[in-house]
Amino acid sequence: MATLPTTNGPFATGDGIKLGTAVDAQLTDMEHIQVHPTSFVNGHSPFLQTKFVAPEALRGSGAVLMTFGGQRFVNELASRDVVTRAIQTCGTPSYDIFKEDNTDDLWEYGQPFQCALLVMTAPMVEMFGKTAIDFYCKKGLITEHANLAS
Repeated sequence: MATLPTTNGPFATGDGIKLGTAVDAQLTDMEHIQVHPTSFVNGHSPFLQTKFVAPEALRGSGAVLMTFGGQRFVNELASRDVVTRAIQTCGTPSYDIFKEDNTDDLWEYGQPFQCALLVMTAPMVEMFGKTAIDFYCKKGLITEHANLAS
């Protein structure tokens, strides 16, 4: 888990847990963590450890997760642990996708991670909200394509 990218900023350092421990607060269920399975990868700096969250509402609006070979590999509405495990198992390593950026200095920003495509049709975009999709497009996190092959 420590090598997975995060959607938390570098400011998220567990200070609340540290403070609680310092005053002898009882910690429970610390062996359980929540992982958000999907995030956007910024193509300009793909290996930064902090990613922009791709909300579950995208999958709830019908978006499907696909391999870079065009195969759907998971029920996108499954629980977070199931979707995360499927991406880790079926995804493409980031260094295979961003080969031209595969220089030594990039690796200092984080470990390689598994990638998949999040694919939506026009009706799915409308269901999710075109304005929100436009925001992600302006941030360079989503690109529009005429078809899956492109």
